Amino acid sequence: MIKKLYSGFIILYTLLLLYWLFFGFGRTSNVEKTVQLIPFTTIYKMFTQVYDFKYFSINIIGNIVVFIPFGFLGIVFEKLKKAKFLFPIFILGISTLEFLQFITRRGYAEIDDVILNTMGVAIGFWVYRFYMKKY
Repeated sequence: MIKKLYSGFIILYTLLLLYWLFFGFGRTSNVEKTVQLIPFTTIYKMFTQVYDFKYFSINIIGNIVVFIPFGFLGIVFEKLKKAKFLFPIFILGISTLEFLQFITRRGYAEIDDVILNTMGVAIGFWVYRFYMKKY
């Protein structure tokens, strides 16, 4: 029962995230393509130069929190109960989406987004692991 509910939830949630990544928040095609491959550049700027909490929370907190549900993918896919499978697959997938944002000019391809999104998955994964050990 939980597996079916979570399967439906994660499919709908993934579709919502794809919409956000490519069309949400007023996204339009950018004139120039931008790639940020130096880790922690944007994160550092957010902590030291951005004084708008809404912008900070969307970029830092949002990039972590919205990916927490993907840490629970072990409910649906047995192999993804192990970090050695979940994290490489997730990093490949989110990197692909970042690249697609760059190609379609619907966002910026940033390594910091990959780092923050992976932190969200890690939080979800460890909560899931803790919960599974407890019950």
